[in-house]
Amino acid sequence: MLGKEEEKVLELIDEKELVNLAVAMGNITAPSGYEQPMADFVLQWLRQNGFEKSYQQQLAEGRANTIGILNGQGGGKNLIFNSHMDSEQGMPGRVGQELPPGPKAWVDEKGRIFGQAVQNDRGPMAAFMIATNAIKNSGVQLRGDIIMTMVVGEIGMGPVDEFRGHRYIGKGYGSQHAVAHGVFGDYA
Repeated sequence: MLGKEEEKVLELIDEKELVNLAVAMGNITAPSGYEQPMADFVLQWLRQNGFEKSYQQQLAEGRANTIGILNGQGGGKNLIFNSHMDSEQGMPGRVGQELPPGPKAWVDEKGRIFGQAVQNDRGPMAAFMIATNAIKNSGVQLRGDIIMTMVVGEIGMGPVDEFRGHRYIGKGYGSQHAVAHGVFGDYA
């Protein structure tokens, strides 16, 4: 059985808004090494939705983590939601990764969402962004913070041969950077 506060939050979650956000983010071309368009979109969304404590961590040219925080009252545990912004779609120089014209993410006539970037990992990102926004808008006061980390370089390759430099650093690059630069919580 849900309590009053939980019901208040759930009433503010709009499925259409969630689907639209997931599809919009799924249609942004931001392959590993080139995540800045996605980082900028997420930062703009956070600011438009009143997340005053939102910012980017610039890791390298064209590669920034985006962080959004919903501050709690204090005295509670801090929770991190983490998701990566990079996608295999459109990775330069990768055979078979070229993008055909048209949408990369879409909703079919049955309301199902399709798109590689939505599945990995922008759909979950949209879900925690919408949920955190609903908590903020509900007025429910949490004791701990909710920290949203949207990071670069999760699915990317490791530097090898001629594929060297900041564009080719992956395998947790953004998450490691966030933690090393003071973004951490009690649970993730």
